[in-house]
Amino acid sequence: MEVEVPEPKLGSQSDLQYESIVAYDLGTETALTLFDGVEFQEIANPRFTQKSEERVRKIAKLKRRKRAPKRGVKASRRWKKINQRESRLKAKVARQRRDWQHKITSEMARRYDKALRAAVGERGD
Repeated sequence: MEVEVPEPKLGSQSDLQYESIVAYDLGTETALTLFDGVEFQEIANPRFTQKSEERVRKIAKLKRRKRAPKRGVKASRRWKKINQRESRLKAKVARQRRDWQHKITSEMARRYDKALRAAVGERGD
């Protein structure tokens, strides 16, 4: 019994053809800058933390006014409630950020066959 094993095609001999390729660069002012060979597309940074900063600040102020737990002293019920509210709000911001990241990467995967990370402005030390 003979089994024929095809030779793997790598490099320039590969028959894979990409229809659309995009290069992207991660930034601070804009979250992503995409270049598909024709035009640049900038995706704005949604800044979820700054949008909810006012609410976090109010809750943190309420938390400071409650009795915090100390060594050997039980935390007050009110402090626990405020601490839980603060934690929930911070978790919400983290979930929003993760959801946004998933939506953007899914859209890139749907739209382009291959994505390359551009190393623009990075130091090669």
